[in-house]
Amino acid sequence: MSAFDAGSSTDYLREGVVASGLGGLAGFARILLDPEKVSPGWIVRRVLFASILGFFVSIGLEGSGYITSPGLRGSVVGVICLFGSEILDAGTRWIRARLSREVEKVEKPRRKGARKSPRKTRG
Repeated sequence: MSAFDAGSSTDYLREGVVASGLGGLAGFARILLDPEKVSPGWIVRRVLFASILGFFVSIGLEGSGYITSPGLRGSVVGVICLFGSEILDAGTRWIRARLSREVEKVEKPRRKGARKSPRKTRG
């Protein structure tokens, strides 16, 4: 059975939505276990990321056919969503480090005593 069968697309979508909700709950549980104080925007961003991640992981696992047990598939989705905030943090740190390296390449430090405007030539 292919992942793109017309008859089973509603089943995939339904299971993806359920996994999205469970992934959001797993992400929220991870935030509750964290002793660090965080802002509401940080919480919303992490829970939404866990929900979206749960949806796509569920769709990917359902279509692959490698994991046929629904319980095991749900466990894998839950674990991936539980650690989704760490994935998001690592990705954000990598992107920021990469951007700062690019900015450092573009910015050239000025020499001491360098003129700010070019010299006018007499013609």
